[in-house]
Amino acid sequence: MGAGLQPPLRRQVARSCPVDRIKVNDIFFPVIIALHRRGELDLETLNEASKACAEAWSICGSWRGLDNGKTAIGSMSTRLRENVLDEDGVSYKGEPVYVP
Repeated sequence: MGAGLQPPLRRQVARSCPVDRIKVNDIFFPVIIALHRRGELDLETLNEASKACAEAWSICGSWRGLDNGKTAIGSMSTRLRENVLDEDGVSYKGEPVYVP
């Protein structure tokens, strides 16, 4: 998506994407963990979270200046894998989870 934009517009879009300025882990991760601990996290929600991580990773890799965002997304993905997913790292409660 970002590759086809002209450089000034690409910079403007990159500045408007605050992934590297907000603490993604402090916002997104606690919600998923809270749902998991309450037994209210369903597979569809976890799959959408995994897809969102994959999309954010791809976007951060496509635009210059979003390297910190890629680090944050990688950290969040690791924390989800370690704290929510089954031991195999690709399923939740025995059901396969979207893994890019």
